[in-house]
This record gives sequence, C-alpha cells and structure tokens, in this order.
Amino acid sequence: MLNMIRTVLKEVKPKFQGSSKAVVRFSKNQMGSILGAASLAVGVSIFAVSIACVRQHGLFDATKVGNTEAVKEQLANGADVNATGDDGKTALIIAAELGRNEIVQILLERGATVDAITTSSQTALVSASHRGHLNIVQSLLSAGADVNGKSDYTPLIAASTRGRLEVAKLLLANGAKVNARTINGATGLMGAASNGHADIVLALLDAGADPNVQNDQGMTPLMYATDMKVEVIKALLEHGADVDIRNEKGSSAIDYAKREKRTKVVELLQRARDGKRGGVIR
Repeated sequence: MLNMIRTVLKEVKPKFQGSSKAVVRFSKNQMGSILGAASLAVGVSIFAVSIACVRQHGLFDATKVGNTEAVKEQLANGADVNATGDDGKTALIIAAELGRNEIVQILLERGATVDAITTSSQTALVSASHRGHLNIVQSLLSAGADVNGKSDYTPLIAASTRGRLEVAKLLLANGAKVNARTINGATGLMGAASNGHADIVLALLDAGADPNVQNDQGMTPLMYATDMKVEVIKALLEHGADVDIRNEKGSSAIDYAKREKRTKVVELLQRARDGKRGGVIR
C-alpha cells in the first residue's frame, strides 16, 4: 500500500512561485489517489492486527478450557506461542497453573519460553508448584526451567507454603535452595510452619533448612508456628530452633504462644528453654 502512495507522489511535479521553496500542488484526482491508498493501507494494517489478536485470544481461551485440538489449531494458524496477556501470562503459564499437562507439552514442543515471567513475578514453574501439579513440575524441570526461578519467591517456597509435599521433594531433589528467601526475607520453612504443614517442615529441616532464620521483621519459623500443630513446633525444637530469639518488636515465640493462650505450647517452649527433656511433651 505504501508503494501506491510513493508512486502517486513521484508523479507530482513541484512548481515554483517566486520562492526558493518548492510548493507541491495536487490535482483532485491525485489527492484522491493518495488518500485512498493511505486509507486502504491503514485498514489492512488494522485488519492484520485484529486477526493476530483474535488468534492470540483464541490460544489463551483454548488453553484455559483445556481444548488440546484448538490449541494446536491456533498455533498452526500463526498464534504466537510466547505472546502475553495484560497480566504478562503466556499460554504456558496459564496451562501450568490450571494443570493442563498435555497442553504444556505441546507448548514446550512449539518453543514456549519455559522461564517467562508475569507482571506479578510468576513463572510457569512457580504456578505449577503452587497448585501442586507434580507432572507439570517435572515436565518444566526437564525442559530446563530454573528450579530457583527469577521471581519474588521460588517454586520451593510456593510449594512449601501450600503444603505440596511431593512437589517440594521433587524440587529439592533437583537442586532447589532450601534457604532461599522472598523479597521480605521469608523462607519455605516459614511458609510451611505458619500453615501447619508438619511433613514439609520435617522435609525442609532434613534438607538443611535453617530453623532460626529471621525475616525482615525478625520473625522466625517457631514464632509463626505457635498457633499451629504441636508436631510442627516439636520438629523445629528438635532441629535446634532457639526459643529466646526476639523479633523487631521484642517478642519471642513464648510471648506469641501466651498471647494466643496456647497453654500446652507455652509449656513445651518453656521446657525447651530450660533444657528439660529436649522440649518434648510426653
């Protein structure tokens, strides 16, 4: 279309009217040709963009509902496998989040970027780990996903906080950093302890998680666990959690247990502090 405009302009001869500057005059026919060509070019461009948008939304929609054949069709018709929505999510991230295992495989085979990141700092591996989609986590790791990610929190922290034991074990087996922190200094052990996931707490401690790590507010896993299961508190104590650590407000784990009126927990923590029977309630 631009060639049409250039052709018309080349036919126009500049005329001089007592000035060193050329004044271009167009006949009605020439002006009509220029405007017509320009309008057509803009129209074609808009149409092309509209088609691309339809294809892209078609890929996202097909992924969301789990329509494998529609995903293949959209990709075959030119949908960009790495295009993102307004939230920065790619089709792969959507598929990983929703547990669409077969679609994840298709997208990876078509060149989907495995470590693409959303505007909220999520990756496909973080999303799959958060939701507990073990097979997808394995597929993403096999495709080269960064087990420690580049988001504000790691896949292991996501899995630990949500109680996804098998996913957490798989991530640890593939080199996940057990003491990795969020932007606020929290760890997977804090997430697991604060939600009462005793099995994950044990798995993380056995993998070398620091029981006395403190976040930006000075909180420890033990402080977060005081209103949770006694099994979580026992596991932390048996792995060396320090009862006397205080946070920025000057509070200790015992202080939190007292405020929450957890009498049994207070006794457990006091015995641990006093060194009686290793802090184990019998």
